[in-house]
Amino acid sequence: MMWLLGAYLLLLQRDIVGGLVILAAPMTDGEALLSFKRGAISSPDQKNGVLKSWNQSSAENPCFAHWEGISCDFSLPKELGNLSNLEVMALSQNSFSGAIPRSIGNCRSLSKLDLSANRLSGVIPPELGHLSKLQVLYLFANNLLGNIPASLGNCSDLQTLSFGKNNLTGKIPPEAFDEDMRNLQKVYLYSNHFSGELPATIFHLPSLQVLDLSNNSFTGYIPADIQNLTRLILLQLGWNNLSWLVPTFLGNCSNLIVIELYRNRFAGEIPSQLGQLESFQRLALSSNHLVGSIPEQIYNATSLQLLQLSNNRIGGKLSRVISSMHNLESLYLTNMSLTGSIPADIRNLSKLVALDLSRNNLQGIIPNCFLCLPSLGELYLFDNQLEDSIPSDISESSNLVKLFLHLNRLSGIIPASVGKVYKGVLSDGTRVAVKVVNPESPAFENFEHELHILGKVKHRNLVRVLGYFSNTEKKAFIFELMANGSLEHQLHECNVSLENRMGIANCLVYLHCEFDGRQLSTLLHIHGHHRLRCTRGGIRREVKLKDGCLQPWNSFDGNVEWELRSPQALQLQFRLEC
Repeated sequence: MMWLLGAYLLLLQRDIVGGLVILAAPMTDGEALLSFKRGAISSPDQKNGVLKSWNQSSAENPCFAHWEGISCDFSLPKELGNLSNLEVMALSQNSFSGAIPRSIGNCRSLSKLDLSANRLSGVIPPELGHLSKLQVLYLFANNLLGNIPASLGNCSDLQTLSFGKNNLTGKIPPEAFDEDMRNLQKVYLYSNHFSGELPATIFHLPSLQVLDLSNNSFTGYIPADIQNLTRLILLQLGWNNLSWLVPTFLGNCSNLIVIELYRNRFAGEIPSQLGQLESFQRLALSSNHLVGSIPEQIYNATSLQLLQLSNNRIGGKLSRVISSMHNLESLYLTNMSLTGSIPADIRNLSKLVALDLSRNNLQGIIPNCFLCLPSLGELYLFDNQLEDSIPSDISESSNLVKLFLHLNRLSGIIPASVGKVYKGVLSDGTRVAVKVVNPESPAFENFEHELHILGKVKHRNLVRVLGYFSNTEKKAFIFELMANGSLEHQLHECNVSLENRMGIANCLVYLHCEFDGRQLSTLLHIHGHHRLRCTRGGIRREVKLKDGCLQPWNSFDGNVEWELRSPQALQLQFRLEC
């Protein structure tokens, strides 16, 4: 290497600006270039000249430091083809560029060739088909172009082929997967630009265990011959343009562990036969055009760890049998047409880490102890019609980092585990409510996001955020103080007759169900000395605060006036008759 450098240094002396081409140099060569720089500069005025970029801090690798006048050739030399006795060539995760030399086909003893994770370009040389002893071929994560050479079908000993993450295009030639490739077990062609129908010959490889053709542009349907792959354990065809139906005969591939067909154009219903797969662990069918309901047999697939059916038109109710899926870790059923309630038995999924039931038509309550699943880290239930309150045992979800419950009909108080609220007085005498966020709750990590949203919302009927406190250990919001507590406290802890409680309840029902489509929580905070009044039959039944409790009296007036605050501090001011 050093004699090459010396020769090129002579060239540099003749024409410094013209540029220098050297092979990848070790650190000692960088020092040699700096030594040349010191000898070539005869006066201080030249230090800011063409060699200014040559400096000690980047001397370890001048090729990547963009030293002016220096370019580096990282291509694989054609002399590699002279290594006729070489059995393993592992050159992955380097910076080799340029084309794969055709001479590599002369390395007839090669059993493993790994050129992955480089910057190689050009086409895959057809001479690779001469490597009759080749068992492992890794070319993934490069910039290779063109198609798969048909000559690869001659590599009858090949066991693993990985061409993923390249720029390969076109239809896969049937000859590339010849029937003589009886030893081929793993095929990875993901993240390319292949098109056309799935190659029929690939489904006649008797030893095939892994087939990953995801993230391409394949069209057509899955052929029935796939059931010939009795050893297949992983089928990944997601993110293509495949259509027709999800084949029922996939249930005949008894060793299947993973089926990923997401982001295609499959229609029809989910085949119940998939539930027969005893070792089934992952089923991903999201973003298709599937209809119907989730087959009961799928719920009986007790080995399933991931079930992903989101963004389909699947409806129906969630079955209580879901509790038998005791190995389930991730359940994604968002943006579907699910109805009914969330089955309470879902709490038995002790291994559940992520649950997404958002954007459905689910009703009812969030089941008790639903949030105390020991492994649950993400819970998405937003955009449904869930009612009642948030379970108070949210504090038991010690691993929960994401909780989305917005766009529902939830009411009641936010559990104290999320944070405690204290009364406070500012320096000007203003009484405030200080909500201190629990450091162990998800709200602690989302504090800045929530503060940003609250800061943008301005409305006369919303309690104002007066300030906040935030550091790495403590976070708190400062709100207006709702001094007189909640309606729930007044009804349940004060001496109010049953008749008056029912009258108040009727007014609240009216608000919930009849008044201009507006929603109001059944738990209300009463601000100052405003009165809650409801008129029926010309007799106004009015309730006011007296000595800290609600007290009723009669009067004769035809209108009802309200000024109340919800648990989210929403102030309502309007008139109605009830």
